[in-house]
Amino acid sequence: MANAGARVLNAQAVEFAKRAGIRIVAKKTGETAGAKTEVSQSVTASPGVVGVVGAAGVSRLRGTLAALPNQEIAKLGGRPFVWNTSQEVDEIWVLRTEIPNRSVEPMLAIASHFGLEHFDEDVVTVVGSELITSTLARVRELLSDNDIAVTACSATGTSLSFAVSRGEGERVVILVRNALLD
Repeated sequence: MANAGARVLNAQAVEFAKRAGIRIVAKKTGETAGAKTEVSQSVTASPGVVGVVGAAGVSRLRGTLAALPNQEIAKLGGRPFVWNTSQEVDEIWVLRTEIPNRSVEPMLAIASHFGLEHFDEDVVTVVGSELITSTLARVRELLSDNDIAVTACSATGTSLSFAVSRGEGERVVILVRNALLD
């Protein structure tokens, strides 16, 4: 979920801890009992969905990149979190949470400067394991059945990210959580 922008444990730190045999126990601040998350080498993930997160106001830049705009994006406070590339086209999905007022204008300027298309969207990410085989088709069908257009999708075995129309993100998060986690 950290890779999708949630304010949780950093994904790279968790992987390092697993490899190094360091046990991490995360729980609500101030609570000595109750729910907790444990990460260690001996803990194995079960297949399926463990979380659904959403990000409002994501810039999706699309086109052919002769140079990478990463430094320009970072200077603005943007945070690239998906990079898709093929022989024909490149895509960068950028969280605008650290850009003042989550403003779209600076990202429009970068898109124009680099000759890229710009899409102002919301992104919903499903996190878990074995998601391509167990969850991708189900989520696509769920969104289609609810007349939600997916404008782009990025899928790995551990995360599925769906770009949807601006303003639809919260509705999609609730819909997907109810279908997959309840």
